[in-house]
Amino acid sequence: MSKRFTQQDGTTIVVSKPNIGHTMAVGPTVPTDGTKGYAPSCLFIDQDATGGSGWYINRGTYASCNFDAIADLPTITATMTELNYLDQDLATNTLSRGAGVDTAETYVGSIARMGGLIVTRILVDLTGMVGSATDLDIIGESAAAGCHWGQITTAKSGSLKGGLITCLELPTGGADDIDFYSSNVATGTQDVIITDAALGTETALVTSGAAWASGTQKGMTALPTADDYIYIVNGEAAGGTFTAGKFLIELFGA
Repeated sequence: MSKRFTQQDGTTIVVSKPNIGHTMAVGPTVPTDGTKGYAPSCLFIDQDATGGSGWYINRGTYASCNFDAIADLPTITATMTELNYLDQDLATNTLSRGAGVDTAETYVGSIARMGGLIVTRILVDLTGMVGSATDLDIIGESAAAGCHWGQITTAKSGSLKGGLITCLELPTGGADDIDFYSSNVATGTQDVIITDAALGTETALVTSGAAWASGTQKGMTALPTADDYIYIVNGEAAGGTFTAGKFLIELFGA
């Protein structure tokens, strides 16, 4: 169907489709509930005399409209620079895992600003990953390189102030004593010890010292150095393929 454009009373602009009604309208007054002629989901921009405006959507029907506010533009005080800064959380503040763990059942990484705090979260599920019969060996896909769970940079995560590991699901099938490290090298290979010279400088973030239990939280005793990669390693000499095991890695920066 073709669109019709009309202007009414010198102030109200209406965009309509035949047999459907107004699909978009601009005017100084939001239509009262029960007014006819506005299509369901019609967008109405309430343009006041000072140039401010609010946006409304018709939650009702053509025969009886019911406009609800979806944005009150005069109350928004953020600048475009500030809004774009927040949008970076989605556009650029992302994390990606290495090729050596890309078949793990679950991986979600996010970085978000909360006031002056920058929170980096990585949710991992070890299901399908392989442990080792050697303590401190890297967990990942069998013999695969690049078994890291994301790179932590100052540009995205800020200057780190603290960190926390939470066990969301008891690991089974492999070691239940699991440690968390970081390294400045991205190519760490499954079944290679995290302290291997080829892995550069490693940092022990959390050494469990015992089996994890669902709901257990452990604060990091050290933090990743800028640009380090996160690794999960055996905390005991116990091999096997994991059939469960979810962890939440959290880093707090500013």
